Amino acid sequence: MVRKSWFFLGLLIGCAAWAQTTPTKTETIRGWLSDEHCAGSKAREGVFAATNPECAKECVAKGYKIVLIDPLQKRVLLITNQEMAQKNVGDYVEVTGVVDRQASTITAQSIKFLQKVSWPPSAATSTDAKP
Repeated sequence: MVRKSWFFLGLLIGCAAWAQTTPTKTETIRGWLSDEHCAGSKAREGVFAATNPECAKECVAKGYKIVLIDPLQKRVLLITNQEMAQKNVGDYVEVTGVVDRQASTITAQSIKFLQKVSWPPSAATSTDAKP
């Protein structure tokens, strides 16, 4: 009976320690800033590429959240500090920040502008990792 108690105590401590660790890490990601509506629609189709920059700006103005499209990891991350990304909606950027994989979010520490997105994209750039 004592062994079982120690086992369950160890299991309880292990679970508590695991629960306290968050799946976050600082990453630098190159991708496009878009809105959650347009980027989410494309991501559900398996497309992780630029969206129409004008449409993204309109959707953000309507209240949709700004997201980062990560073509290498094939994911869409919600920017938690929206104000920092506001001026680069629609652009190809490099974002350094803390990624929470479970929540699919990134808290940007810096956003570096890399390139304006031309729309519509040419056939050669629509499948590349950058515009």
